Amino acid sequence: MPFFVRWPEKVKPGGCPTTILFNDVIPTLAEMLNIKLDNHTAEDGQSFFRALTGEARPGSIHEAIVHNHSNGTFAIRKGAFKLTVHGPKTTAEVVDDAFPVSFVLHDLGKDIEETTDVSRNHPGMVKEMHALLKKMCGKAEATAADDPECEAVGTCRGTKPQTTGTLDYRTTGPVDSRVEN
Repeated sequence: MPFFVRWPEKVKPGGCPTTILFNDVIPTLAEMLNIKLDNHTAEDGQSFFRALTGEARPGSIHEAIVHNHSNGTFAIRKGAFKLTVHGPKTTAEVVDDAFPVSFVLHDLGKDIEETTDVSRNHPGMVKEMHALLKKMCGKAEATAADDPECEAVGTCRGTKPQTTGTLDYRTTGPVDSRVEN
C-alpha cells in the first residue's frame, strides 16, 4: 500500500520496501503514540513502526497476503511471488480438493506488471503457495462458522487475513517515507 509519512524527528526521508496492509495502520499509530490496544482492536494488523524508523526493514511483516478480487479470483503473495488461483469463487471452494483450479505465478521482483507466468519454472513454489492459501482459507471457514455476522460459511470475507486467514480486498505495496524536510 503506498504510504507517505513525515515525522522528521523519528522517520528519515527515503523509501522502505516493507509490504503493509491498511489494517497495519492502527497498530502502527498505537505504537507511535504509546497506546495499548485491546485484543479486539486491529487484531489482524501488525505495526510497521520499526520499518519506518529504520530499526528493521523486512520485506513483509506478514507470512503471506491473501487477495480476493471482487470477481471471486483468489491470489496469495509471499515474498516476491504472487500466485493467482482461477476457478474457486469462495473460501469453501478454495479448500475443496475436488474443485478444479488453474494457476498463474508471477515473480513481482522481476515482473511487477505481471506479464509472464513462471509457474512451470517454479512448481514447488506453486505447490507451497497453494497449500498456504488453502490453510488460510480453511481458517477463514472455521472463523466464519463461529461469526454471527457472516451469513454463510464459504462466502464470508472478513477482516482477519493474516492471523486467522480470513480474506480481504485491500491492496498492498511498499511503504514510502520519502518526504522533503
